[in-house]
Amino acid sequence: MPDCKPFLSEEYRLKRWTFSIENWDRTKEYWRRGLYYDESTVQTALRRRLKILRKRDERRRLDCIQFKFQSGRTSIHVAAVIGYNFKSKLVILSTEGEGKGFTQKKYEKRILRGLLEEICKEKNGRYIGDFCVGEDYFVVEDGSRIHGKKDTKRNKGLCNKARVECFIYSIDWPPCSPDLNPIENVWRILKQRLRNRKPYGGWTLEELKDAVLEIWEHEITVKDFNKYIDSLPERIEKVRFRKGGSTHW
Repeated sequence: MPDCKPFLSEEYRLKRWTFSIENWDRTKEYWRRGLYYDESTVQTALRRRLKILRKRDERRRLDCIQFKFQSGRTSIHVAAVIGYNFKSKLVILSTEGEGKGFTQKKYEKRILRGLLEEICKEKNGRYIGDFCVGEDYFVVEDGSRIHGKKDTKRNKGLCNKARVECFIYSIDWPPCSPDLNPIENVWRILKQRLRNRKPYGGWTLEELKDAVLEIWEHEITVKDFNKYIDSLPERIEKVRFRKGGSTHW
């Protein structure tokens, strides 16, 4: 099967390459000062067909069938922050059918003035768990339009105003770069552990919420992601070597 990566236009490749050139000499100690934010979606049913090995006459065996569920596939939208030796709570943002999805106004209220404010207002050299949020900390958010990092007539600087008021120092980050954000690896761990619990899917929405929160709280530890944060110098060097192209991360 081919590797699946976001499509990179020439513009995006150039921005990734420029970012890697500007940051190639940053040490892992520098990246340990980061707070890495992202959202993800988890679903009640599998997205794709499983692959199995079977004999020709075993097609109808129960353990060789991937069942479909009449209720269809529903999803929940979650968000979190990780740092070196730090893990925030997991926030359930929305489920399918709740209004018009996740918007800039909801992001400003639930994340910037919620999750991130709780962390970043502690910035005067205090510790949150084992993570020290000092004057030189920074936040990594991707360039999603929902995050409102660019002021427009329509958003009237809503999100950037919240960043200033909540002491959120968000650095510039290249577009289409999940391979550079270590929390993407954590989402993969979370989803794999969900699959380990129910390989064939078939969660109810409430079961899925409970399982996601339980795995995040009790099974995802700093040992799972400290190594990914420390791999950032290697990731950035790989992007530089590939002139902005995709990496295996």
